Amino acid sequence: MPETLHLDLDAIELQASDLIGWDNLTDCWPAENKWDWEVGHRSEGGNTYPVLTVSTAGYGAAYDTEKMARYHAAVRPAAVLSLIAEIKALRKDSERYRVLREADIDTIHNGGLLAGLTPDNIVVNGQHLDERVDAVIEARKRVTP
Repeated sequence: MPETLHLDLDAIELQASDLIGWDNLTDCWPAENKWDWEVGHRSEGGNTYPVLTVSTAGYGAAYDTEKMARYHAAVRPAAVLSLIAEIKALRKDSERYRVLREADIDTIHNGGLLAGLTPDNIVVNGQHLDERVDAVIEARKRVTP
């Protein structure tokens, strides 16, 4: 199982935002020496220059050079910013769901926000809420291809 990493999304977002003008890092190709790979390009004075050169041959891992170059071409600033926005939205949805999941069973009598079943008018929380939500998700999958 991979180790759990703490993602400082704000710091990563700042770094990716600083590189927004470098969206030309989407392509990669073998370098002239056939060992290295180039990532991205910059055109100046009618000439095109690679932005990054990936070389793993000197570390006894020449077979990883292309994979690493393709990774760097895929993980460009716009992609990172899109992932961060999605993670933040998912975290917010998770936080909202936890409010409902952790609602006291007496919420219906005491007032407050709750998830309930109708027409039974009962509060559903914890594992019971998870099971009901999962059942609705599965039912929707069967209806919507």
